[in-house]
Amino acid sequence: MPSIVENTTFDCADPYALARFWSLVLGRPVAEEDEPGDPEVGIELDHGGTLLFIRVPDGSWS
Repeated sequence: MPSIVENTTFDCADPYALARFWSLVLGRPVAEEDEPGDPEVGIELDHGGTLLFIRVPDGSWS
């Protein structure tokens, strides 16, 4: 049975800002339902996976 990676998750302080940056780099839109201040923001990729940016407490991602 093959494994499938559905999400690649990034811990960060500001999910929307980081997702917007990667959205511009990759030429893929931020999910329509995501807004500034959301604790989770996603970018769907061409192959079906999602980059998922999640807010965590300051400093816990370093």
